[in-house]
Amino acid sequence: MTDLSMEPPMAPPGIPGGDEILVAFAGPAQQSRLTVLVRLVLAIPHYVVLWVLGIATEVVVVISWFAALFTGRVPEGLAGFITGYLRWATRVYAYLLLLTDEYPPFEMGDADYPVHIAVRPGRLNRLAVFFRFILVIPAYLLSALLSLGVGTIALFITWLIVLFSGTMPDALYGAVSAVLRYHTRYIGYVLLLTGTYPKGLYGDQPGPAGSPGLSQPGYDQPGPPERGYGQQAYRQPGYGQPAHPQPGFGQPAQPGYGQPAQPGYGQAAQPGFGQAVQPQPGFGQAVQPQPGFGQAVQPQPGFGQAVQPQPGYGQAVQPQPGYGQAGYGQPAYPQPAYGAPARWPVTGEQSWRLVLTGGAKGLITVFLILGVLIAAGYAVVVITVVSSNGGVQTRLRAATAAITVEGSYSVLSASLTSFRTKTTACQGKLSCVTAQDTTAAQAFGTFGQALRAVPMPSGSATAAAAKVQADATQAQQDFTKLAATTSASQYQQTVASTGLEQQLAQFDTDYHQLGTALGFG
Repeated sequence: MTDLSMEPPMAPPGIPGGDEILVAFAGPAQQSRLTVLVRLVLAIPHYVVLWVLGIATEVVVVISWFAALFTGRVPEGLAGFITGYLRWATRVYAYLLLLTDEYPPFEMGDADYPVHIAVRPGRLNRLAVFFRFILVIPAYLLSALLSLGVGTIALFITWLIVLFSGTMPDALYGAVSAVLRYHTRYIGYVLLLTGTYPKGLYGDQPGPAGSPGLSQPGYDQPGPPERGYGQQAYRQPGYGQPAHPQPGFGQPAQPGYGQPAQPGYGQAAQPGFGQAVQPQPGFGQAVQPQPGFGQAVQPQPGFGQAVQPQPGYGQAVQPQPGYGQAGYGQPAYPQPAYGAPARWPVTGEQSWRLVLTGGAKGLITVFLILGVLIAAGYAVVVITVVSSNGGVQTRLRAATAAITVEGSYSVLSASLTSFRTKTTACQGKLSCVTAQDTTAAQAFGTFGQALRAVPMPSGSATAAAAKVQADATQAQQDFTKLAATTSASQYQQTVASTGLEQQLAQFDTDYHQLGTALGFG
């Protein structure tokens, strides 16, 4: 039966407490070069699922924001859904970043996977919830720079390395793991799963000397998972798990190392004093754990028989009633044999601590620098494109204006050609000539109105268009005066006084200048 308690469990010694999101990594392992080659293609089904889940999660987060604002916590069911989305997304990101070759499972629940997540929601500060999207800006910028640094040039180089070598170097694995963990914590903070601000980009401090599970820096053996939604708490010694391993696997314990001093000079206590006979150094037998360490006293074999291995010495722990499930509601995982490479997950309180080497920390700094440079380059490109678009828009506007002006001028030119033809056909008849003058005046008026409606692309084109508009208006007025004459002598005087011929010549000159400004003259 799963535990749906909202209260975060008490973490074992050395494990971060509170509601901080924890991520554990199994460490670098050999990968198939074929799957590395087509990794982006293989992940396509997950892209589709995450897209759909992302839409649903946005709706759930909005509801959760209002709930947390008034109650100080996210409702259990909603938090469980958001946790599932975060878990799914983190596994897919780890797969894409080449941290593991194991294909991500299609499930929102916890699974036996080389990347493990522990979410322990608790109470939230309502004021921090209200201003969450403002408070998260620094973490967003840092996460964005890291994504640019890791997800572009660095990822391509990593892809080449893993493609040819079949595995990822330890320092590179630690750096990429730290970036993914920070991104997961950032997303979890945005999604209201934690009130702890994202941190730990450069890893965690190492645990106490002699702590179990420190097989490699940064890739300590994962321990029992934390309890989240539908998950059980840590299993403590005595609840179906062995206690911490005793010094020296397969060697007798020395006095002063957590065992009672033996009577005499290095001899085990004799039967009858409540203790089993302990084999002496040199007999090739492992010391049996003492009562009180979570194990029952085993009957001792003879001096010629092999000691039966105890739980924790390469055999899976047998689940006890009510305590035999792993912290995420699944059966306990089998333990690797002593001396075998650490596989996910193995008990040890260092499991959630990511201890980075100096090389890994240096690579994280390189990722940040790459992110800054790529962001700066992107900004330059955007500015260049915007400026270029401005030039393109100017040229486009000039072309549009030129087409419109040329169309209007064509109509005017056709009217003036008709005016000359019909005026000649009038053979000096005044009423016929004045009627054509009225038509010419209307043609210039129409052209001037059309020209005023055309947006000009630049100052020079605007000034040239203003001159042409003034010329058209003046020509309209002159032809209107001619149309109003009543005698031939008055007509001649009007032509002379208005300077119509010079005005029409000036119109042609200004129009050609406008064409030059618009690029068609």
